[in-house]
Amino acid sequence: MDAQGLLSLLVPKAARALGANVISWTFGPEFASYFHLAFARVHFVGTGSLADLTIKLDSAAGEQWDVLLYTAADCGPGADLNLVMPNVLPWSFQPGDRLLFEWSGTASGGWGIEVGYLEG
Repeated sequence: MDAQGLLSLLVPKAARALGANVISWTFGPEFASYFHLAFARVHFVGTGSLADLTIKLDSAAGEQWDVLLYTAADCGPGADLNLVMPNVLPWSFQPGDRLLFEWSGTASGGWGIEVGYLEG
């Protein structure tokens, strides 16, 4: 494999979503193999309230393996989330797993989520 091919394996792909007020967004890529979370970013626009932002695993193996993965306290306008996973040990997930992003605050200008991931 040449350098460009190797680089394409290491550069995360991105999934994005936009919304207003509460966040209840599911990142659920349909991969035939594993996927790895590289980063999660949430930006809030305008004015509003702060609330905890959570990332939960909805496991393809069943609800017995669903788990709260991460909580960022007091996110909202002026307090974004920028979660970057270590290059050596990113979070890895099984085919069919889904990540649930939830936030119950308000943002007058809305919010944007970007999730970076690697396949395989």
